[in-house]
Amino acid sequence: STMGSLLWTLLLLLILFYTFSCIFAQLVTDHCRFATIDLTGDPNAVPVCPTQLAQYWGNVMDSMMTLFMSITGGINWLDAYPPLREVPP
Repeated sequence: STMGSLLWTLLLLLILFYTFSCIFAQLVTDHCRFATIDLTGDPNAVPVCPTQLAQYWGNVMDSMMTLFMSITGGINWLDAYPPLREVPP
């Protein structure tokens, strides 16, 4: 009974991490794409993200790792959040 509860809890956490990681990664990718288009004027330009933004939030796996590490003490949330602040909603 306890193992079943543990597995369902872990599954719920995984779903939450994945959902919010998709949202953050999409916001960051769109921000980088629009910033690159504004900078170059070329709608086909390859998006370029600032280093820390791409490191923490550049794709779904990095976003999931950032969220996981921030709640388990692997990194400080104050290190991962400032690059995300420059991304408008």
